[in-house]
Amino acid sequence: MKSKTFLFLGIVAVLAVLSTNSASAQKGVVKVELCSTCNPEQPGCENPCVPGEYVVGTVCTKNLFSNHNWVTIDHNGIYTGYIKEGDNWVPSGNVYTTQGVITGEFGKNEIFTVKLFKDGKFHSMIRWRFHVTTNANGEVTAYMDKWDIECK
Repeated sequence: MKSKTFLFLGIVAVLAVLSTNSASAQKGVVKVELCSTCNPEQPGCENPCVPGEYVVGTVCTKNLFSNHNWVTIDHNGIYTGYIKEGDNWVPSGNVYTTQGVITGEFGKNEIFTVKLFKDGKFHSMIRWRFHVTTNANGEVTAYMDKWDIECK
């Protein structure tokens, strides 16, 4: 279950929108900038590769929506690691930058890949894939949810 809390760049970015700025990109394509914040003890912000550490910061992503498909691009998000000492959250000394991409048809077929870099070096990567198949009546006939986490 710990791996599912590492969705801070994907799901949190889409759901915890702080600001939205829309502009037309190409015909039928909408460009949206979404920003999200991670805080200590916030679900989805725990670092599964460093037990007890939460990544804290705000990241803005560029999103291109077309029909039911979209692409989310996150480059150079910056997060600071925080750990709990007694009742207080203090910086762990770790600073992370991110690179991530989410593609697919919203809610049906998504591929999520995000990399964390510490001091410019690869630190960890999460890959999440899920697919939902429905029949003509809208009933779910197949569901796939696969997670892979690589820690260095």
